[in-house]
Amino acid sequence: MQIAVPAELQNTQNKSVLAYLRPLSCHGDIIEPIYAVLKKQPAVKFFCPDPRNFKYCFWYVDTSIFAFAQGMQHIGLLLPAALQSKAIASGALKTNDVAGDWFLFPYNHAELAKWLGIALAFAKQ
Repeated sequence: MQIAVPAELQNTQNKSVLAYLRPLSCHGDIIEPIYAVLKKQPAVKFFCPDPRNFKYCFWYVDTSIFAFAQGMQHIGLLLPAALQSKAIASGALKTNDVAGDWFLFPYNHAELAKWLGIALAFAKQ
């Protein structure tokens, strides 16, 4: 049984990413590196609508989704537009499937903690 997305996240800012994620699944292994970094952040919350069936998952702060896991290899991070070229140079891919400046990083990216920190700080603004 799927759990509904929390009401506070059903807003204009998150509309595109929620629509993108809705049909997707997520392999459990890609969650671990993200969780290891973000579990130290008390303001960060985690959501998965159906963990028993390996649905997508995401992390958010207040009313802003800033990271998601989907598929078997990538995580998505919402980053400031000013860092687009640096993100791409580090190996990220800009996705046009979601409105905003979302980038897909390999789940085992060498600088994952750095980029997660940037996405979190951006979400808190």
